[in-house]
Amino acid sequence: MQNRVPGFFRGKGAFSLRHRLALLAALFFLGWLVVEVAVSS
Repeated sequence: MQNRVPGFFRGKGAFSLRHRLALLAALFFLGWLVVEVAVSS
């Protein structure tokens, strides 16, 4: 996993990386939820 991390994230610490991944996951989930609601309605 460490080798797959882009140079931009490298050296910023595990907490920062996890925080960014958590934000991306939350945004992706919210976007999917909005699409699901729009399609169902």
